[in-house]
Amino acid sequence: MTNLVDQYHNYKFLPNLGYNIVSSKGSRVYPCSNLVTNLNECCKNHFRFEAYIDSDKELKNPIFVTKNRDKILGKTAKILNGYIIFIPSIYYPDSYSKDDEWTEEALKWGKRFKQVLVEIRKSLKNHVETTPQPEWVHNSVYNISEARITKEYIAENQKNIVLLQEKKLQS
Repeated sequence: MTNLVDQYHNYKFLPNLGYNIVSSKGSRVYPCSNLVTNLNECCKNHFRFEAYIDSDKELKNPIFVTKNRDKILGKTAKILNGYIIFIPSIYYPDSYSKDDEWTEEALKWGKRFKQVLVEIRKSLKNHVETTPQPEWVHNSVYNISEARITKEYIAENQKNIVLLQEKKLQS
């Protein structure tokens, strides 16, 4: 008899990233990227892991690992124009809620946590890899007349700016 049931886990909704999510439990989480230094500082007492990332290939640039660095607990993955960020689970202490309401301590922590997430987003957004221009782009043969006129206009204005700055320094 053939088993036609595919293995299922909570991460099935993710695109195929070339690695597997393996169930495992632990509470010792170690940051290994500057990207998550502030996140770790904010959440170090709240992190626990319930899974790790496994791959046949060596995965570069993990953001969280186990103490022995043998299991990857966190990683960023570029997907189209954005990122998926895998981090360990975050558990809040019972002291963060009272009568189903967040306490002042919890609200303060939540505000800091939100700031840290915004910092990570900004950092990833600023980390854009661009393809270098091919050499032929600089060859004047491929310039259209409008581009040539615009470049001349820019060069002329840059000269004028330098002259104005020199004039300002002299007065």
